[in-house]
Amino acid sequence: QLNVIATEGQACSKFGIHSQLKVVKELYDAKELAFVSNIGSLVQPTTPVEYKRRNVSLCASLFSHLDQTIAAGTLECQTPGVKPRGVGGRLADVLG
Repeated sequence: QLNVIATEGQACSKFGIHSQLKVVKELYDAKELAFVSNIGSLVQPTTPVEYKRRNVSLCASLFSHLDQTIAAGTLECQTPGVKPRGVGGRLADVLG
């Protein structure tokens, strides 16, 4: 079961939240939680022509779900593998 959420100005007009995540739906309805949709990893702004010509810096393994999951956690999609530190660890270093 999904709790349906209607949206405006997004890539899709509605999406769903698992029925057991009622608190998430409540926070969204109260305008205390937001979802960011249709995002992807880029090293720099890139047009389709630049991508096809490969004359810009691109993320490593751009179409690999695993690599893009790692990139989301490290904010360094251009560095292959798991070497980059996570964004949380880097924030702790700066704030600590």
